[in-house]
Amino acid sequence: MGLIRLGNKPPLIVAPQASVVDAARAMTERQVGAATVGEGGAVLGVVTERDMRSEEHTSELQSHSFISY
Repeated sequence: MGLIRLGNKPPLIVAPQASVVDAARAMTERQVGAATVGEGGAVLGVVTERDMRSEEHTSELQSHSFISY
């Protein structure tokens, strides 16, 4: 499955090894509310501002990358 450009900006893609802090920083710099987690042209998932703000997941997310098993 590929990515579709919906606006005038290319999609923000972060590597699964990226830290949540790095992804949040990139999202802030690009002024977007979500980032695609992808590698080698494959879409592995999506992370959103809401995911990062969720009290239930915040402490877990701060210390991990996007790789999950």
